[in-house]
Amino acid sequence: MREPEKEPVAKPVAKPNAEPRAEPLLRRMELRDLPSVMEIDAACLPRPWSEAVWREELRSPFSLYLVLEEDLRTEGGRGSEATRGINNPRFICAQIGVKHVSGELHVTTVAVRPERRRIGYARSLIHAVIAAFPEARYVHLEVRPSNGPARALYKALGFAITGRRRRYYGDEDALLMTLDLGEGPRQTSGASHAPYGPPPGVA
Repeated sequence: MREPEKEPVAKPVAKPNAEPRAEPLLRRMELRDLPSVMEIDAACLPRPWSEAVWREELRSPFSLYLVLEEDLRTEGGRGSEATRGINNPRFICAQIGVKHVSGELHVTTVAVRPERRRIGYARSLIHAVIAAFPEARYVHLEVRPSNGPARALYKALGFAITGRRRRYYGDEDALLMTLDLGEGPRQTSGASHAPYGPPPGVA
């Protein structure tokens, strides 16, 4: 998997007077989303995918790509985003991709806008793709050894280190982490408690 953003495991304590955040919409990624998706990719990853790669991934019968989308019209005090919400109220804030082959999932990418981190979006996206494939037995992903927050998140979700891919990122090896869904089915991953279930037609 490409190097994800560093999302801590714990959620911050909400401020007493903070305006409640509307629940984001989980849905399949579409071609029309690519400008926003590629913007997030470039902001989060050192080697973002080209548009051609994204189009190929979305066409693959073995891939599932999801986005989390907020409605800016429901939230106040967003600063510059409030203006954006006038003409484009739907705001893609996070994305994930997986490949499903022979009962195994491989997380290819996960990214959250920097200003939307630390509120559990990466965790929710991982829950959602697992829930979308109830027949899957294993989930695999790669992570940089230096990315402590991401490793902590995956460990909290039940992933264990199962290997190492030499020079996977060019400047660094990758740790291969695997989640065995047969060990306490689904409860281990937390998928049964995901706040956002799989989109219609996915499961």
